[in-house]
Amino acid sequence: MLRQFAKDRKGSTTLVFALAIPVFLGGIVMAVEVGHWHQNKSRLQNMADNAAIAAAREIRILADRADAQLTAQGDAFENGFDFSIGKITAHNPPISGNYVGKKGVEIILEQDQPLYLGKYFLDQQITHKIRATALILDGVPACVLALSPDASPGLKISGSAQIDITGCSAHSNSYATGAMEMSGSASFTADCASAIGTILGEEDMNLTACSGAEEHALQMSDPYSDLSVPAGVAAMPCIKPKKKSKSVETLASGRYCKSISTNGTYVLEDGGTFIFDGADLSLQSSASVLTGKNVTLIFMNGGLFNNINGGLINLSAKTSGEYSGVVMYADRDTTPIGSNMTLNGNQTSTIEGVLYFPTIDLKLNGASSSTSDCTHVIAYTVEFTGNTKLTNTNCAGVGTSEIGGADGVALFE
Repeated sequence: MLRQFAKDRKGSTTLVFALAIPVFLGGIVMAVEVGHWHQNKSRLQNMADNAAIAAAREIRILADRADAQLTAQGDAFENGFDFSIGKITAHNPPISGNYVGKKGVEIILEQDQPLYLGKYFLDQQITHKIRATALILDGVPACVLALSPDASPGLKISGSAQIDITGCSAHSNSYATGAMEMSGSASFTADCASAIGTILGEEDMNLTACSGAEEHALQMSDPYSDLSVPAGVAAMPCIKPKKKSKSVETLASGRYCKSISTNGTYVLEDGGTFIFDGADLSLQSSASVLTGKNVTLIFMNGGLFNNINGGLINLSAKTSGEYSGVVMYADRDTTPIGSNMTLNGNQTSTIEGVLYFPTIDLKLNGASSSTSDCTHVIAYTVEFTGNTKLTNTNCAGVGTSEIGGADGVALFE
């Protein structure tokens, strides 16, 4: 009977299956656990990447390396990093990897992996150690910046315009397809050209310091975003031009409440600030002249500058004070977005300083001659339709703020 029992194989499969169940279930548990580890590791990598970019941007904007650690920690916390089971360290400059000593930030993020059923199978804690490196990019300073985030195009070169901004670049902050566009028989010479969105007509651009136009670039900061009109404008008395001769009128520094225009010459008081409050300033003919040294013209409550017939403009900005480097400015708070302005300065015009129209669609049909030391254009959108030469040769002397330069950060590791 014992021999018969030993030969009996009935139920052996059930026994083997029963013995295999714990191993099978353990494999499933570990597969799920390992999948969770990989998911968590990917999430931590995203945190490290974002923290590196945030810290590098902080350094670029404030030029303060001490803030890198706090900025990285703050960014990681906002993205859900648990400091009770991990830590984050910022190295500026990077101390490992392919970019040791470069201008940027290296983030080392360490965090223990929470274990669930895996703790019954492992005899030690799993710790993730993640690296990310973001570098500060040295860009070419810009002469032209279009601020609109969605215009298509934000920056346009059209018709037969001959545009020369050698020594600086042009940039559009628009995310749109065709954020920058070149068309017709126009020519465009610049060190570089870039846009957050895409660029049309790149193949016809003559870029002397870049291998090609840069699409999907980082946003370029507006260096005059904090500029505002003088305090107490509403309480200022309204004044008018004064006749100096039959064809010449002088404008004193102050507030102008009614639109003024001339077929002759307007001479601005040296060192003055001229506020056109709901009033336009117009040059009526190609023989008209607007001239002034160390001046700032401010347009608010819908006031605009009109020069559609190509009068002569000879202006230089102040070189110090709140409006240093700003030759014309339209107040963003009182000028509707999308207001239109056409500036037809002729080729002997000289404009030194920045034309700053943050809410205006600006069309330029000739704006400055080669004798200007520094001419910048910042507007909501910019269109070049005529010959224009902008320069960046002595902007420090003119008092303008640099547009771009160290124009962003990028993740490299």
